[in-house]
Amino acid sequence: MTIKETVAHSSEEVQQLRQEKTFQWRKQWYPVAVVEFLAPSRPHGIQLLGKELVLWRDGSGKWRCFEDFCPHRLAPLSEGRVESDGTLLCAYHAWRFDAEGNCVSIPQSQDKQAEVKHCSNPKSCAVAYPTEEHQGLIWVWAESGTQAKQESQLRKPRLIPELESSSDRVVKLFWNIRDLPCGWDFFMENVSDPAHVPVSHHGIMGSRYEDAKYYDMPRLRKISTQEGFSFAVTTTSETIAEAVHDFQPPCHMRIVTSYKEGAKN
Repeated sequence: MTIKETVAHSSEEVQQLRQEKTFQWRKQWYPVAVVEFLAPSRPHGIQLLGKELVLWRDGSGKWRCFEDFCPHRLAPLSEGRVESDGTLLCAYHAWRFDAEGNCVSIPQSQDKQAEVKHCSNPKSCAVAYPTEEHQGLIWVWAESGTQAKQESQLRKPRLIPELESSSDRVVKLFWNIRDLPCGWDFFMENVSDPAHVPVSHHGIMGSRYEDAKYYDMPRLRKISTQEGFSFAVTTTSETIAEAVHDFQPPCHMRIVTSYKEGAKN
């Protein structure tokens, strides 16, 4: 190995270490919508990490995600239509886009030859994001482009293992969605903190006068930038045997409560 190769190798290792210590928020899968709540006949505007996006279902029945603007005049594609041929039509000038974001129709073109030329221009394409459907949710990778598509295939969404099994002990309840006037960081800190529950949710989940007591939080696995943290919650409850909080970034907070009678939730 030459000196240059050694230096290059060392630089790659340093870069890898930096990536392991720094969480890449945009190189992640995020659940953005419940499938059964969406009308497949029209596009739906959403937000993810400050970006305006649009979800729509193509002719093959797959959900797609684009940035919510037409490359022509930046009109919101969420104001458009899903056509019978499975394309997304912009409501401003009727430009059409296929599942990959390619422009397939520009009706203002002088002739067919000109239309083909204009459609093949990369600037005519919509900005597409990798999209998958799992466990009744639509998941979107928070970056676009060819590299993002490749990177998204190397990482799996944070799914719920129990829902992947066929056990009759697993019961899937109804979806519950709330819009809260707070940021992601406040919400995740809130659900990670068991001490606030009997105080803030007095009368619903305990008593602020009787249940606001000392408890311990033994760590269950090493804290990791990429894999999060997990801890148990000691309890003197007559019914609860153990409670485990498991945070898996970017947005999976798993809370498992085991009861002395044998049930879990």
